[in-house]
Amino acid sequence: MDPIEWLKWQRKLREMNKSELMEVKRFVDHTLSEKAEPAQSAVEEYVPYRDGYLQLEYRTNPKTGTQRGPYWYFRYHEGGKQRTLYIGSAELEEAKRRVDEKRGS
Repeated sequence: MDPIEWLKWQRKLREMNKSELMEVKRFVDHTLSEKAEPAQSAVEEYVPYRDGYLQLEYRTNPKTGTQRGPYWYFRYHEGGKQRTLYIGSAELEEAKRRVDEKRGS
């Protein structure tokens, strides 16, 4: 946008009352959300376990939009950093067993 056009828009916005500005904001927010890329994962469930929690997620391919899953991940902290273990597709009790197996307990 050229500077003169930008100044015209600024003047128009300054002349609007609060309700008109809120309407413009809703329009801009809606337009931006439509253009945003979809989230690549959606959390279905959290289950506290041991020193972290199991998280059941669906993953979405950003190019095709196809959804896969659900998959379990185990999230915990170690050495001041957040760690994640991929557990895979399983029932909850099997996911817990896999966490114990991978973490050596």
